[in-house]
Amino acid sequence: MLNGKYVSLESIVERVFRDTGFDVDVDWIDVAEWIGSVIDLINAPMQYIERITDGTDKPRIEIENGRGELPCDLVRIIQTRTCEGVPIRYSTDSFHMARHTDGCRDLTCSSDLTYKVNDNYIFTNFNKGKVEMAYLAFPTDEKGFPMVPDDEAFKQAATNYVAERIGFRLLMRGKIQAGAYQLLKQERDWYVGKAQMRPLIPNRDKIESIKNQFRRIVSFENEHPGGYKGTSVGQSIRNHSRLRR
Repeated sequence: MLNGKYVSLESIVERVFRDTGFDVDVDWIDVAEWIGSVIDLINAPMQYIERITDGTDKPRIEIENGRGELPCDLVRIIQTRTCEGVPIRYSTDSFHMARHTDGCRDLTCSSDLTYKVNDNYIFTNFNKGKVEMAYLAFPTDEKGFPMVPDDEAFKQAATNYVAERIGFRLLMRGKIQAGAYQLLKQERDWYVGKAQMRPLIPNRDKIESIKNQFRRIVSFENEHPGGYKGTSVGQSIRNHSRLRR
């Protein structure tokens, strides 16, 4: 379970040069791309930031002619709905994209709202409106550089991934031995694997929610409109029978 805090790219670069003793010039853009790559490799949902296009956190997605532009920091969609709270499900229609033409009847659909995503856009089966999307976003600082979860396993994974990339360049130029590079590669693989396991360990609060999900007495068939907020609420049975003496 991660703590929800993040550290900057600068702190990772400082650790790289402190731990390896490299004396080379490195482009910050390269480092940013490498850190982005290792975060994608770890691919743990809790390392990302939860955002909502509700007009406060992020601007609402404007739908014009049946499509709207997706957020630039989107990693994974959690759920979507209209600004009126009507849920939108993902379309299973193989020809959903073919319906986005002028005069198409399906664009006037007012019930059973659906969408698909393609080429940086969300395509809906309604022509105009606004969409609220809950999604996972890549964490970045005010400069637009990626940030790393403030967890030692993640910081070590990012540090050793960047060190391995620098070491590979030096190896190709004949400036370090193959054995030294192999050590960098082993360290990278070890800490990336360790970081992948860290978010899988829940704290006590999350364990309580998981327990409630598996011990539900009454199962509600349609949690989608409510955003699944009730799936982890505890349930109990009340016995209203009269006590006999």
